[in-house]
Amino acid sequence: MEALITKESSPFTPGQPVPKEFFEGREEELKYVLQMLKATGSKKTGNIFVIGERGIGKSSFANIIKAYAEEKENFLTAYVSLGGISELELMAEKIFSRIVQENQDRPFFSRLKELFKEHIRGVGIFNLTVQLEFSEKERRNLVRDFLPLLGRIYKEIAKEKRGFLIVLDDVNGLSKNPKFANYLKSIIDENSISRSPIPLFLIICLLPERKEEMISSQESIARIFYPITLKQMSINEVINFYKRILNSVNHKWEEKALQLMAKFSGGLPMLMQEIGETTYYEDQDFKITEDDARKGVIKAAEIVGEKYLQSKIYQAIQSERYHSILKKLARQVPYEFSRQKFISQLNGEEKKVFDNFIRRMKSLGVIEEGEKRGEYKFANLLYPLYIYLQAQIRSSKRS
Repeated sequence: MEALITKESSPFTPGQPVPKEFFEGREEELKYVLQMLKATGSKKTGNIFVIGERGIGKSSFANIIKAYAEEKENFLTAYVSLGGISELELMAEKIFSRIVQENQDRPFFSRLKELFKEHIRGVGIFNLTVQLEFSEKERRNLVRDFLPLLGRIYKEIAKEKRGFLIVLDDVNGLSKNPKFANYLKSIIDENSISRSPIPLFLIICLLPERKEEMISSQESIARIFYPITLKQMSINEVINFYKRILNSVNHKWEEKALQLMAKFSGGLPMLMQEIGETTYYEDQDFKITEDDARKGVIKAAEIVGEKYLQSKIYQAIQSERYHSILKKLARQVPYEFSRQKFISQLNGEEKKVFDNFIRRMKSLGVIEEGEKRGEYKFANLLYPLYIYLQAQIRSSKRS
């Protein structure tokens, strides 16, 4: 009973940025960005793209920089999630709202509140969160007067803060709007030639294809924003991440267990968190064994599959031939294959649809191209495990 009570709270955080105390890896990328941040000040700004696939840890990376900027470099910071937003007016409203909301406990908050007093319509539950509201016309003015308003805020806080750091995350909707890239360029250009430029460090987190969309709209974006591309973490970095978190709750482990967890995470922070949490709850004696890790990986595969694959695969494709090919692919170890070798394992009907199947799986983000022409691999190792489990369930229902 004691174990169950203690384990009600997991130290892992699936679906959320990793807490800064558990952040692992990315040393070279962090070192470069923090050097840029230190240089941001009078007459100099910083602009970076944090680029990577889903689940690679873009938000966590940006939040580490944000925390450093606030705690070590004395910046006013704001993290702005723009999921579902595709209009500049709503983006501007969200940015200024977050600037106010994230600084409610600062000595200068009364001055911020005074600046926006006409737009404070109420506060959140228990008076904990200031809510700002703007009319449609006022939102248009926010876009037009973005720099002047930011300058007014800076004038009020300059004695306490030496600049702004603003994170724009989940800009997928905005990146498709050609006005977004052009607007960013105009803001940065106007600030750089101003007599009194605002110290501004801008971080935009986005998928690789979204960056290309922005560049196609405004080629100068590639020059203005320095790209930081996040790759999968190494096995050692993943193992160190698990050790750091488990040490924080006085939990023991077997090295083979952590190696198994690291292998199936594929170096993706999103999967590291899912596997960590499921394995943590599978264990009942406060020592994670290899058996606990196997059970945790299988459970994580089910969760990740239902979150990211169920709607993609089992609703998007209905062909039994496609399902049969998936089942055979899921048995491939390692989970990489060449078209030439794998097609020999297929029957005549499967061969007819195989190339269409590959194109469909690539478009769904389930399969990626390998290093050589004609080679492919699963986007992460939990996908084939989930597909294999689903195939077993489908077979058992038929028997």
